[in-house]
Amino acid sequence: MDEKEAYEKKMKARLEEIQAEIDRMNAKMKQAGADANIEFQKRLNELKEKYDDANDRFLKLQDSSREAWEEMRSGLDKAWKEMNAAVSSAAEKFK
Repeated sequence: MDEKEAYEKKMKARLEEIQAEIDRMNAKMKQAGADANIEFQKRLNELKEKYDDANDRFLKLQDSSREAWEEMRSGLDKAWKEMNAAVSSAAEKFK
């Protein structure tokens, strides 16, 4: 397995973890009261936007040539950091 394939595998696993966290938060949101639900929905929407961005970048990275993937990797790493911060922030609100 080369470096690109290893990176793709790692990012796919991370995205699956985040999707599971989004699903968990969504279930908690459904249990919350109406007032809390508004705040939860806002946080969850922000998180989903970050997830979609990171996932789109990941899909583009998978389709990239071996030469172009290094450039795309930095964009995906940035999207991952933003998504990770959004997950942490949302998780605090969902406790």
